[in-house]
Amino acid sequence: MLKHAQSIEATKYFYVTKGWNSSNNLSISKYAECLNDTVFALCPRGFFSVDTFRCYEVLEAGAIPVVENFNLKKFLYSILKGEALSRSILKYGPGNYFARHFFNNNLYWEKMYGKDFPCIRINDWSELKKKISEVDIKFLAKKNSVWWKEYKAILSSSMARVIKQSFSF
Repeated sequence: MLKHAQSIEATKYFYVTKGWNSSNNLSISKYAECLNDTVFALCPRGFFSVDTFRCYEVLEAGAIPVVENFNLKKFLYSILKGEALSRSILKYGPGNYFARHFFNNNLYWEKMYGKDFPCIRINDWSELKKKISEVDIKFLAKKNSVWWKEYKAILSSSMARVIKQSFSF
């Protein structure tokens, strides 16, 4: 991911930590400052989910998230470290339903946030430079801002309704 991001001429800042909660992490204020000065922010998948809190931080800062589409084959290869074992699971696993639903790369983002989720979606980080070059930055940034504001309002309203229904006697 970083190799592909560093090939983009406009890239100005990279900061790599040793890991989660490590001694060389940025302070909260420095991290917020960096995000607030960001146009595109890379949001790689987490260990167990394609979605991570990183995406929400980026949206809240007004930057455009670049997210990975869920790719079950790639995920299984990475966790099982063996192509033969992965092929075996895919071939003899839960069947066509599993494959039909989870090999659709856009399924996660569309099911979670709807078809209008305004981010850049990639299947592989090697697509990064091309995808970013194809974007109308001002248009997508505005669309992103409006969408995020509306999404939070809808989510807040939905949660209030559920809480009210769950705790009313």
